[in-house]
Amino acid sequence: MRRAFALVLLAATAAAPRPAPAQELPTRTLSLEQYLDWEWVSDPQISPDGSRIVYTRSWVDKVNDSRESSVWIMDADGSRARSLLDGSSPAWSPDGTRIAYMAEGEPQGSQIHVRWMDAEGATTQVTRVES
Repeated sequence: MRRAFALVLLAATAAAPRPAPAQELPTRTLSLEQYLDWEWVSDPQISPDGSRIVYTRSWVDKVNDSRESSVWIMDADGSRARSLLDGSSPAWSPDGTRIAYMAEGEPQGSQIHVRWMDAEGATTQVTRVES
């Protein structure tokens, strides 16, 4: 009886459908030139009234061999995207009248700045940390 059961089990597994062998995907590597042409966005921040979004756009400056970034702003529906200033990591004030951001400052190095979001767009450096 055991022998008959084993033969039936063996026959059933032999006849069972087998999964298709996995297709080998072509290996794709990122070239240096592709990396240097790459741009990316980060740090999206929605304004307190929900009407605008500020974010950081970054890229590699091939000529000066450096990583660069700027703060961009757009309407919440995705329209009117435009560069606002050089810097990164924007954050809205609670009342939406200013944004704080990181940018090069004095003394040399990354410092916190504030930009008023009115028509004048005045900016001021808030920190003066030695690097």
